[in-house]
Amino acid sequence: MRSMFLILGILFVFSVSAEETVFDQDDNGFSAHITLSSDHLSLFDNVSVTITLEFPEGYHPNFDAIRSHLLKTNSVGAPPFLLISESLEKPQKLPGQRLSQSLSLSLEPQFPGAHTLTFYEIPFLAEKKPPVTLISDLFTIDVTTPKQPVAFYGILAPLLSFNPKLPVAMNPENRWDLLENPSLLEEIKENTAHELAKKTLPLFAISGAVLVFSLILFSLY
Repeated sequence: MRSMFLILGILFVFSVSAEETVFDQDDNGFSAHITLSSDHLSLFDNVSVTITLEFPEGYHPNFDAIRSHLLKTNSVGAPPFLLISESLEKPQKLPGQRLSQSLSLSLEPQFPGAHTLTFYEIPFLAEKKPPVTLISDLFTIDVTTPKQPVAFYGILAPLLSFNPKLPVAMNPENRWDLLENPSLLEEIKENTAHELAKKTLPLFAISGAVLVFSLILFSLY
């Protein structure tokens, strides 16, 4: 029975480590615990980064700098991740006059590839004490394109119609509105007739000009 529990415990540890990438650092009462929800994801998935900090009372983490460091990129062009949402917990008291506080950030990948995430420096500030800085590790996240194309559920443009009562390229909502508004339908008919009249050849004008020209030539002879 004991061996069975040991095997189950080993399987549990491997299952957690397969889903999370953890980095711990402890320096004179200051510690950082960083967790990534996954290090391999699709382009249409988000990755959650959680940093849990422990520090002595009188200090507080500079979360503005921590957030800025994570979103900073050294490459030229658009950043590989965008911040979608974040959640900052209130400080929790720990034994030994210490505090704990966590910040969770949800990031959306912008293009596929192997991208690096890091907090660079993790600063702790105090009013009358020198600041303390921890150095973050580097994390590589592989972003891949989805194997199946994303289904599109939008409304496609209708086929061309020969129905004279309705103009072409109308969706069902526009058709309904048009049928409920006879004045608008009449206005569209008038505009259509006007446009067609401008594009037709002026047969009467041409015929009259030919007749006048013929009479002039006849009178000369």
